[in-house]
Amino acid sequence: MTQFEMRNHTFVFFGEDSFSLAVLRSLLVEESGLSALAVIILAPVSTSGEQLVNYCRKNEIPVIQIASFKDEKVIKLFAAMEYDFILSAHFQRIIPRSIFGRAKLNALNLHPSLLPYYRGMSPQHWPIVNGDKKTGVTVHVMEEDVDVGRIIDQVVINLSEDIYIHQLQKEFLKVYPRIMRNSVNKCIDGYQGIEQEVIASSYYGKISTHDRTIVNSDSLKTAYGKIRAFSVPYAGAIYGDIEILRANRMNHEEFTSLYQTFGIGFCQLGDVSYLILNDGGLSHLKWRKNEN
Repeated sequence: MTQFEMRNHTFVFFGEDSFSLAVLRSLLVEESGLSALAVIILAPVSTSGEQLVNYCRKNEIPVIQIASFKDEKVIKLFAAMEYDFILSAHFQRIIPRSIFGRAKLNALNLHPSLLPYYRGMSPQHWPIVNGDKKTGVTVHVMEEDVDVGRIIDQVVINLSEDIYIHQLQKEFLKVYPRIMRNSVNKCIDGYQGIEQEVIASSYYGKISTHDRTIVNSDSLKTAYGKIRAFSVPYAGAIYGDIEILRANRMNHEEFTSLYQTFGIGFCQLGDVSYLILNDGGLSHLKWRKNEN
């Protein structure tokens, strides 16, 4: 495909944070041949979403804040628009078929997991909690059901045993700018994608307080996974009346000594805090009181 042939494809973009902005920027580089008719963002706009709004204002892209797709003004707005693509990245609402079905070429969503694994909300966290060796990013075709559409492109990200959520997000930001552009170009070329394997799918909902909570019966792997998965920029893993943001795994000798002295639970020796579990321990906790 030549640069000339790629030009004049229009899209409506749905997003709400700095990750969305990284995707939008990549779509609007001069050589892409793509133009944004509008950016849709949820109202009220989040602090992270302000970056997206400011970018659009600077680049004279219309920003439409919506609270509901059932709003009569929103329905009329999309009924009057013509667009080649609907593109979504980090947009926390299900876009109705009445909108994505009107795209002339395709409607694509960026999802931060290796679909069909971890469909649903908060897919960034669960591979860390569950101790997976890899995760990734998928761009898929929108359907009425959540995250089930044909896969257009997918990139694998390897996970170390000690990776924290903020480190994983940096890896996502390396992938996001290229994967959506590549997917759009593939669709312009006529690529239809591949069906997801239904038998291998998994679904997770919105993160709850229960999901973040460490209990004494948790294994070391589970507790350490929760700490890393819900660390900064999130509120941390909960243990009793504290929120734990960081920890180091203890060696066996240190664990055995503390276990025999204190048993299971949270303890402090001097300036160092520990969490002792049945099968191992964590040291040098970075924590704060849970105010909730």
